[in-house]
Amino acid sequence: MEFLNDYGALFKVLLFFSLACIASLLFYISAFAWPVDSYQELRYQNVRGQNTLSSCGPASLATLFAEFYGMDTGEEEITELVKPYIQEEI
Repeated sequence: MEFLNDYGALFKVLLFFSLACIASLLFYISAFAWPVDSYQELRYQNVRGQNTLSSCGPASLATLFAEFYGMDTGEEEITELVKPYIQEEI
């Protein structure tokens, strides 16, 4: 029976050092972690948002102009250009 007690103590020591190594690795890895953006932040990163319910067209045009043509225009600027040609209020 004394034989089993020696292996029990050895097992406890090995378990303790294994857990200590795992814990130190977790702290080491967390030092190199980087901030993670949410899906919503990534999805709307380069999208020009609309300011009113009826200005989705000018907002989407502003996004297209900015992303694909390099023209830095805003929704308001496109709305002002389009106003003379439409009947309803934007």
